[in-house]
Amino acid sequence: MNYQKEEFESKNLDHLGIIAGIIDEIEIVEKINEIFLVDSREKVNTGEVVKAIILNELGFVSTTGSVQVLPVLDN
Repeated sequence: MNYQKEEFESKNLDHLGIIAGIIDEIEIVEKINEIFLVDSREKVNTGEVVKAIILNELGFVSTTGSVQVLPVLDN
């Protein structure tokens, strides 16, 4: 076979692509959204936020102090 260079593209996803695939496969987003009901006014649902937090924090594995504790607001 004669392949042209532009026919293939590769991207380095490190471990985040694998983790994102596992999150999708075990349906974490859907399970979280069942617990925290989705509001039609939301642009991003709770399950997607949790997935983003997981992937974001795993992206900082090699650095220290990447997790910031946010204050809890009482309503």
